[in-house]
Amino acid sequence: MTLMQRFAGLLLSILPNESSVNCPTKNLRLLRTEWLVTFSRQPKSNQKRVTPISGANTTCPLSTSIRGSLIHSEASWLVSLPSSPHSSFCAARWEHSETPAVGSVAPDFTLTTPQGTSVQLSKWSQGHESALIILRGYPGYQCPYCQKQVHDFVNRAADFAVAGVPVLLVYPGAVSDLGDRAKEFLASESQLPANIILVTDPAFKVTDLYGLRWNEAGETAYPSTFLLDEHRRVLYSKISKSHGDRLSAQEALEQLHKK
Repeated sequence: MTLMQRFAGLLLSILPNESSVNCPTKNLRLLRTEWLVTFSRQPKSNQKRVTPISGANTTCPLSTSIRGSLIHSEASWLVSLPSSPHSSFCAARWEHSETPAVGSVAPDFTLTTPQGTSVQLSKWSQGHESALIILRGYPGYQCPYCQKQVHDFVNRAADFAVAGVPVLLVYPGAVSDLGDRAKEFLASESQLPANIILVTDPAFKVTDLYGLRWNEAGETAYPSTFLLDEHRRVLYSKISKSHGDRLSAQEALEQLHKK
């Protein structure tokens, strides 16, 4: 490992753990805040300058600024530093962002309810089967297909309770008042049953983590349902590439009874 690569590792160790900065590279997710690092050996400027780049829409200029290479290490990627003394680059850790397949472990995450209660998937699902539903959330309006699917699961909440299967709804969106929009979404339900929880996904953190971002104008996430075992392993999944075509509560219960 070169001195430059060691410096990159040290830099990564002191950066924030999470970031909302986007990267245009397909299937890669930025796990740490993007920092622009400039090395200069010009006269009177023989020093390293580290500058944080903030903003949710900041793009990491992989194709223009980084003249190094990506070194694969386990499940992550580390940017190799260029040898040129007059170059800039992004030092960041990357990870493949793929939709969990049947048999794989669903990635862990922590989100909050519109009321501010924190929910961590690994703790919430520990010791029992569960259903994880990624909704379209708020694409600029309340999706009627999402409302229909949620209403369906709420109506069958007693059946899921008997089966010992709680349901977690993820409501993504980019608006600043996403919590209020989520409350508006639930207005048609007098109160969610105790075994059904809705959490918001601001800036598409979990949507991106699960590789479900629908990158078209007016879209948010591909609506999806994952049935998980007590170890968070995916038993069954349905990914919809349209607004409709959702897994019904009856279909979910039938799939759980097969396991």
